Amino acid sequence: MDNRWNDIATAVYGLSDLRLTESRAHFSTHFFIESSQGQFVLSCSPFQADRMVKGYQFQLMEVLKHNGFRQVSLPIQTLDGGHCYWGGEDWWVLNPYMPSDEHPPWDSRDLITAAAQTLTALHSAGRKYGDELQAESAREDLGWYYVPSTRWAKLSPKIAGAFRWNELSENDAAFLRSQLHFVQSNVAAVKSLCDEWGMLSITHQDYRPANLRVWESKIATVWDFDMAVIDYSLYDVAFASLQFGGRECLFPEVSLDLAKQFIEAYIAATDKPEPIGEDGVLRWFLTVAVLRRLLLNYHIPERMELLRKIAGWDWLNRIAPSL
Repeated sequence: MDNRWNDIATAVYGLSDLRLTESRAHFSTHFFIESSQGQFVLSCSPFQADRMVKGYQFQLMEVLKHNGFRQVSLPIQTLDGGHCYWGGEDWWVLNPYMPSDEHPPWDSRDLITAAAQTLTALHSAGRKYGDELQAESAREDLGWYYVPSTRWAKLSPKIAGAFRWNELSENDAAFLRSQLHFVQSNVAAVKSLCDEWGMLSITHQDYRPANLRVWESKIATVWDFDMAVIDYSLYDVAFASLQFGGRECLFPEVSLDLAKQFIEAYIAATDKPEPIGEDGVLRWFLTVAVLRRLLLNYHIPERMELLRKIAGWDWLNRIAPSL
């Protein structure tokens, strides 16, 4: 077992009398620690050159908190006053352990409505930010998966060049090209409309049940801002709406009925309700959300199925005419 957690917790954060109760490894490794000062989660994440600098997410979180968003929790500071620690190979972040409901009912209308209302509050707080934060989101050296949605659309012809087209049937390939053409040919119109509507905001970019702490049936904390950028808030709405009733991260088992509930709850809570369904813009962001994952070349059949599911979504066809 990697025992660096003990050295980091002691030397960097000043914790003492440590006991490791559990560790969980995903992209990051999370060490659950008991100490004389309380219970904590110490997380270790590998460095990635094409992502935002580690401190950027904490700057965005500080802005949200300053602007009144209550469901954001900044990490515990190091002894030197930082939000994170560079260990020479990876980044370390310490958070207090927070209890959560064991099995939140994510097919519940009440919880889905609460998730939508929380995202609305995040976007409302996220519309006031400094120019330097927007400049960081526009960095030219970011990996294409981490850039804002309209920039991704402009890059999509190049991205599609690395896609494994040979795994698709002729019919599927033609359908995928039609969806890429829809996105690429309308990016300027979408950008113009969203600018007119004032929809630039801090966006989470990975808003889904796994990143929401539910406590006593309420959304208590939004986690994992490591992909957050300044983008159009409708990207978050589109991505988040497709996370309920099935496997998260854009798979075809998700429920479009629950997606509709989420979108309608967001529209009801936002101060910009009128334009969300207009001019096919919502369809554009839903399509982009799926294409971004599809063109990663993982789970191609499943994400093609979801893409077709969205294209044939009757409710969306009624509220969102073509651009």
